[in-house]
Amino acid sequence: MGEIQPRSLPRLLTLAVIALASIAVPSGVGHSATAAFTNVSQIQNQITGIQQTLAEGKSISYSSLGSAIRLAANDHPSYKCIASHTDTALPAGRCTLGSTRANAKLVVAFGDSHLWQWIGALNVIARQRNWKLVTYAKASCLNMAAIFTINSSQRVPANLLNKPYSQCAVWRGAVLNEISKSKPYLIVTSGEFRSESLYSWPSRKAITVSSAMTSMMTTLKSYVGNNAARVIEILDTPYGGIGDASSASCLSINPQLTPNPTPKSAWPRGSQYCYRPWSYDYSSPTVRDAMRDGAQRSGVVVVDPSPWFCTVGSSGICPPIISNVVTYMDNAHISQSYSLLLVNLLGASFPQS
Repeated sequence: MGEIQPRSLPRLLTLAVIALASIAVPSGVGHSATAAFTNVSQIQNQITGIQQTLAEGKSISYSSLGSAIRLAANDHPSYKCIASHTDTALPAGRCTLGSTRANAKLVVAFGDSHLWQWIGALNVIARQRNWKLVTYAKASCLNMAAIFTINSSQRVPANLLNKPYSQCAVWRGAVLNEISKSKPYLIVTSGEFRSESLYSWPSRKAITVSSAMTSMMTTLKSYVGNNAARVIEILDTPYGGIGDASSASCLSINPQLTPNPTPKSAWPRGSQYCYRPWSYDYSSPTVRDAMRDGAQRSGVVVVDPSPWFCTVGSSGICPPIISNVVTYMDNAHISQSYSLLLVNLLGASFPQS
């Protein structure tokens, strides 16, 4: 088989050093020399090129990126900026970033770990636009007006499994109270799309994903003078794993893409091919669609990051490396280095004033 080698990877891109004074990136983790993307076609063209190479029966080697692949699990915002499953009170999960100027506008970001994964990019945007950024994130705490029972042992301590996640509801209530009093200029929110049953809090009556999302977005909108353009819902990113393993851990065993994606029936750790078709990434499309519909019903700005990671459609793929940067730090969260390449695309959805 033919093999294609990418160019070598510098240890860090200057942008990461400038933007992340309070969010450390370990040595050896970082960007290629490529500047942040300015339009989505730059990403789509790269992924299409990968697809074409694989379709020609050629492999793509990433052996020169060994350091970044090995250290991908450390390529994330500070854990100080996310509350644990058991935390119920602030300041747990709260971080203050962005501009320190006296005239900076206040922007808040709120959600679960899938909001936390964007903190690096949000910090860059906040500094560029003179925004004081206050982030609130808690593990597995959905950005919906609901309580749910976590039914996956991989997500929570054993003593919380299969019980109502009241720790989320209590912490979220404290956060919303603080946001309502702070009168922010802009609110950014995001959460993982999940298939667990949802209930109203505290009555525990069953509710739908869509209605829970609409309710939360309507509440957030009320904190910015009912200006829907000043609430940004970032939909969830595509799943980043090969089964329970990250694509980076897969590449650490076999640092190449081969012409066939990993069959969904063969997703054990260390699986051979290290990437998935698009169709494997959204195992709960009805849940994702319900979250989108619920947010859109409230009128807020909805950002779909899917094309920043995958070619969308039945023949699409989601490669583990784009522009020589590992896209995911684990099987569910994007790498901070890749998020920094997306600052222009993310920022384009925000008010420009």
